[in-house]
Amino acid sequence: DLPGVSIPDASQLDVHNDVTHYDLKADVWLTPFLNVFGILGHMKAETTVDLSSVPVTGLPFRLGKLPVNYDGWVYGLGLTLAYGGEHWFTSVTSTWTDTSLNGDFDSSVKSFTAQPRIGPLWGKWAFWVGGLYIDTKEKHSGVVQLPVLGPVPFAVELKGSHKWNTAVGAGYAFSTKAMLYLEVGFGKRDHTLFNFTYRF
Repeated sequence: DLPGVSIPDASQLDVHNDVTHYDLKADVWLTPFLNVFGILGHMKAETTVDLSSVPVTGLPFRLGKLPVNYDGWVYGLGLTLAYGGEHWFTSVTSTWTDTSLNGDFDSSVKSFTAQPRIGPLWGKWAFWVGGLYIDTKEKHSGVVQLPVLGPVPFAVELKGSHKWNTAVGAGYAFSTKAMLYLEVGFGKRDHTLFNFTYRF
């Protein structure tokens, strides 16, 4: 709430979000078709909310861009259901994560992902098509300094506008313990996953 400032539809604001995330995953196969895992990771994010399109009356300037930067630890749990034959496989992986964040403001990020896949197996190679569903909720609140107005409190909630995208991938098994794979997603949202897994 600001005098002379009206945001009729906050979902129309341009928001740019860059996230870098590294994690370690420990997993165990409870049955031949059910794998459960835990995740400990670290994330760093830079979010920019462009307020320049917000109507302003009675003020000699337009609002600019609001930067929201944060980093912190990520904790998560997940499971994989898998089934297949000698020359094919199908699987779905679901992950739930929460965060403990530090940064410019009071921030929290919670996320649920699902990755269905199906494809052929050729020797040590695996290929698949599938998708990636991401449902992430970000909440940020704090105080920003604006020209003339001085300190202004704010609160914002961010959600992804497109939760599903299509994915294709390939993996190579060096042995029963080591595997490398790459997945690329496209559509209204892009993603790239590059993983190396080693089992002790």
